[in-house]
Amino acid sequence: MILMPTCDRPELLGKALASVRRYTNYPVLVLDEGDGEDTRSLAHHYRCQYLCTKKDKGRWRIPGYAYNIAVKRLECENIFLTCGDIYHVDDCINPMLKALARDPKAMVITQGKDDVRGDFLQSLDPRPWHTMRRLDTTMHFLLGLKRMEFTAIGGYDEDLTGSHYDDNDFVERLQKNGCHYVMTDARIIHLFHPRPRSHALRRINRRVYWDKKDGPIVRNANREWGVAYA
Repeated sequence: MILMPTCDRPELLGKALASVRRYTNYPVLVLDEGDGEDTRSLAHHYRCQYLCTKKDKGRWRIPGYAYNIAVKRLECENIFLTCGDIYHVDDCINPMLKALARDPKAMVITQGKDDVRGDFLQSLDPRPWHTMRRLDTTMHFLLGLKRMEFTAIGGYDEDLTGSHYDDNDFVERLQKNGCHYVMTDARIIHLFHPRPRSHALRRINRRVYWDKKDGPIVRNANREWGVAYA
């Protein structure tokens, strides 16, 4: 199952879903962290499942909460963590599935570029690939892994209530639990969108991240995590 959180960016979500469906009918679950009906309509148009995971209207939060909610509901073997602003230049899912079949401890990733100026968003032409800024896909923008590896570490740490550091914490704990990166030749592009920075929210997560960095691999052990609010 492809897990795709999104928050009120239908213009990007439509392009992301269209790029996935160009290559595969693999199941997609759109996780709606926003307030609009456009997200539901796009999910249905592109033959995707839909789940509203929003708790508080008007309050942004990291995608990890939506991932946790979805994974707790799923019974599939393989999961692909992405978001609604990732464009698949190539067939990404099939080579990633093959990598997971060969190695169940794999954290499968792709090549990536970042559309920082919006040129690709306007043209959807990947030919200038080599002139675009490199995207660090180890801080995953599309990550394939076994669902059991996600649940084995307690999913995303729900103590991270600010911004940033959530992916660092998640992938580092996967690695401590024996997982490792496997790169494929498939390509993705992170679509342009305004990226406001909140230093206050970043400080919240930075403190939690460093306080717990050398702590237990399994998080959320003393709470029911992945609770669905809608």
